[in-house]
Amino acid sequence: TTLHHDLDGTFAWLVPYYQHSQIEGQLAGLAALFNAPLTIGELRVDVAIAFGVNDEFEGSNAQRLAAALVAAERAIRTRSLWTKYTSRQKEDAGWQLSFHSQLEDALTGGDIWVAFQPQYAIATNKLVGVEALARWTHPTRGPIPPDEFIVQAEKSQDIYRLTLFVMDQAIRSAAQINDRGVHINMSVNLSASLLDHSDLVGTIRVMLTAHHLPPERLTIEITETAQIENSRQARQTLAQLRRSGIRLSIDDYGTGQSNLEYLTEIEADEIKIDKRFVMTMRDSQRNLEVVKSTIDLAHRLGAVAVAEGIEDAETMALLEDLGCDVGQGYHLGKPQLFSELTATLSTTPQNRTA
Repeated sequence: TTLHHDLDGTFAWLVPYYQHSQIEGQLAGLAALFNAPLTIGELRVDVAIAFGVNDEFEGSNAQRLAAALVAAERAIRTRSLWTKYTSRQKEDAGWQLSFHSQLEDALTGGDIWVAFQPQYAIATNKLVGVEALARWTHPTRGPIPPDEFIVQAEKSQDIYRLTLFVMDQAIRSAAQINDRGVHINMSVNLSASLLDHSDLVGTIRVMLTAHHLPPERLTIEITETAQIENSRQARQTLAQLRRSGIRLSIDDYGTGQSNLEYLTEIEADEIKIDKRFVMTMRDSQRNLEVVKSTIDLAHRLGAVAVAEGIEDAETMALLEDLGCDVGQGYHLGKPQLFSELTATLSTTPQNRTA
């Protein structure tokens, strides 16, 4: 069997028609090979694997491959070992096949834009920060969920350009807000995979200088921290960012790879508590303890504790009792246009409809 692969870690191969009835057992066998970590030199690497199957024979090889990729993405989202492509997913297959060119058009045509979600000091209800969030309004598909197009951007190597677009818009907007005499921090998400770009710090410095924003007003939220452990360049980039005066934040703490181990890898200025814990902590004693201990841990490390996903006044009051520093969520303000944000800079969250 000929095995095809590309640089993003996707593999594909053809199975004879008469073997289709055996495919489930074959995929289970392949997955079993990766149950244990792989050893590469002195490194032990955990491998996640999922499969997409396309047993339709219409279309070109590229279209058939795109269909299998759509099925594989669905397997990842549903945490299944494998899923089969169905004809109703045909539109998604075409979307995936042309994603790079569509993203290019969206960036140049204005269909991708930046929304801003306010962050408030919980004790004083004072606006202290804003998070910049990428949004895509497609001319025919309508609003595309951020998780969907960001995952695709990472797979197609377009994530760097998308991130720099959001970074430039965020820094420009923060500078305009600070020029009004409202001194806030602007937060931008950065996938840890981008820390391997040796020119990243220099590019961000140029943006800060061009827009006249002090570096301490920019906070970079690091996601997927697992990729930092084995990357010397990533650790060097983080150190350079901090030396430049830029603040660092660990995003979605308590989920995935964002755990205690990486607090030693990232000298963070703030720790963001994942919204899944915040939104359920009034109903779950275990999640309440996670929130409480994370706040205490952040303070012991000299960092600011930020809670995401605040959707009601009761949760806000509980976080205040726990000593949480900063809050973010629909109760305080939804992601909004820059014009909407600037129109409400002097409005307290109690006087606004979230």
